[in-house]
Amino acid sequence: MSESNIKDCVGVGIISTAFIARKTIKAIRKAVGVRVVAVASRSLEKAKNFAEQEEIETCYGTYEELLRDPNVQAVYVPLPTAIRGEWVEKCARAGKHVLCEKPAATSLEELQKLIQCCTDNNVVWMDGVMFMHHKRTPAILDVVKKNGPVTFVHAAFSFAGDTNFFENNIRVKKSLEPFCALGDLGWYTIRAALMAFSWELPTQVSAISHRDVEHQGLLSDVTGTLMWADGRHSTFHSSFHHAFRQTLDIVGSWGRIVVNDFVLERSPTETEFTVISKSMPSQDHESVTESQDVVKITDCCQEQCMWERFARLIVQGDKDTSILETRAFWSDISLKTQVILDACAQSAAQNGAVIEIEFKL
Repeated sequence: MSESNIKDCVGVGIISTAFIARKTIKAIRKAVGVRVVAVASRSLEKAKNFAEQEEIETCYGTYEELLRDPNVQAVYVPLPTAIRGEWVEKCARAGKHVLCEKPAATSLEELQKLIQCCTDNNVVWMDGVMFMHHKRTPAILDVVKKNGPVTFVHAAFSFAGDTNFFENNIRVKKSLEPFCALGDLGWYTIRAALMAFSWELPTQVSAISHRDVEHQGLLSDVTGTLMWADGRHSTFHSSFHHAFRQTLDIVGSWGRIVVNDFVLERSPTETEFTVISKSMPSQDHESVTESQDVVKITDCCQEQCMWERFARLIVQGDKDTSILETRAFWSDISLKTQVILDACAQSAAQNGAVIEIEFKL
């Protein structure tokens, strides 16, 4: 990269040396308009080792030092949910734009405070839901727009954790990740439903927790239902106990859209979704006929696209008025997702009680 191009890039600092930070660095290095300039850890030795391995020019032994670095314009915050809020607020007050991991906060109240802090300090907020930035997402929405309304959605995201996972992973430590699988995986399934229903909040939700690891009140295996006033509804399953799957089914009277890798694309070089229509049994019910249109999307790394959009929002603001290119959209969709997440957790604590959604932006 030339010196002039480097000067035009948004400088990103990372306050973590966890595995997910390495994946993020790879994506940023593919992206246009953004580059990694510093990393921080609570241990200077860890930060130095990480910086050397990842060829990062600057490292710090405290997060505060990174926030004082004038070359850092934005910060990636993948810290555990229970401690993330403190650092998001400090980033915003230091004038640093924020891209953070999900779930976004421990509660709607906390998230509202964090986003207001970002707004007050004129910094961009975005949560790290990668699939939102894939070229496949607008292609799916175009099919919906062309064919008619969506009436039902089912989204599932799960993997089977092993003994080591349940003994040591922070995602099953309530003090660090209070939403457990509901937050870690359910954030994606909830967001997928909002996407399919044109970002509209449901009016009611209900959720059931099917397992409780070591009786800690952990939401490690959850099914839920989101309900809209006109009868549209969505179901989801988020679990650390079942085989890996990441399926999305978007249904209307016209047919359905099937996505088998809606969270993590199977390949950055090619992915797809299937539009199934005119499906019906034969007269003797011995066979089924249907039309299947497989739509292939090529050459798109969704994490790269996420960082490029984030950089555009920082540099250009809201010059592009399409909804995904406005700062307000990313704050609003995080708030809507958090509202549903909180309500699902509340419902699960009440054995599936129906919770009314009364939130207004």
